[in-house]
Amino acid sequence: MYEQKLRENPDDVNSILGCMKCYDARGEWQKALDLAGRSWGALLGNDSVEANSYPGAARQTKRRSSSHHHKRALKFCAQAAWRLGKWDELETFSSHLVHGSHGTSSTHSSDTTSMSLEGSRLIEIPKLDFDAAFYRSVLLIHRAEWGLAANSIDAARKAMDSRFTALLAESYKRAYPSMVAAQTLTELEEVINYRQFEIRTMEGLAHLHSANRPDEKQARQHLLDVWRRRLDGCRVDAEVHSSILAVRSLVLGPTDEVDATITLAALSRQ
Repeated sequence: MYEQKLRENPDDVNSILGCMKCYDARGEWQKALDLAGRSWGALLGNDSVEANSYPGAARQTKRRSSSHHHKRALKFCAQAAWRLGKWDELETFSSHLVHGSHGTSSTHSSDTTSMSLEGSRLIEIPKLDFDAAFYRSVLLIHRAEWGLAANSIDAARKAMDSRFTALLAESYKRAYPSMVAAQTLTELEEVINYRQFEIRTMEGLAHLHSANRPDEKQARQHLLDVWRRRLDGCRVDAEVHSSILAVRSLVLGPTDEVDATITLAALSRQ
């Protein structure tokens, strides 16, 4: 339906975003990025902008009135770049999300700017909304910048706190997506802990007796067992399973969770 509308009117913003949402749900992430590249001018509310001026290209454009549409598109693009392993593009899109969240009054934004000590540097943690902080944390985990990644996870948790509390007061059903988001943040922290354990294990192999060496395989299996039990308790829903498995892909390979992947494929076809 959205594709038909786009053929009739390529600048229809609602159709562009609807199509990107469908591509995201179907796992057609490259199509989502390609559509963004063709349609960025319309998403910015600037009919004169050429397709090659979207954030992945060198030339910058002025952001106009459609900041909400722009941010939604950036979220889809960040998700697509992450799932495709295009880390340079994720850096670009997450950077735009971070800069776009400055000065907003959204209830999804964290309230204050904080300071953090990373190594010997004093780092200013800007006020971020959930999406900006979340995708920034994913990128930082990939770069093994553990301290900054942990700060971004904290910023994401603060950004969703007030809305989560309000939704939970209304109903469990309405609060459930926020509960899943909170779970993904916890699992990002577990990813950091496991990755740090891996590094310590590798560095310590030469210095420890075999009887005293930490068992990396045992730790990995324990984490897998915890994650599988947790997923079994989640709602049987394609979007829920997809968001959780995406976070776990920072540690797990495609053959580590075959059953969960098959379940997700079956849910996506329903």
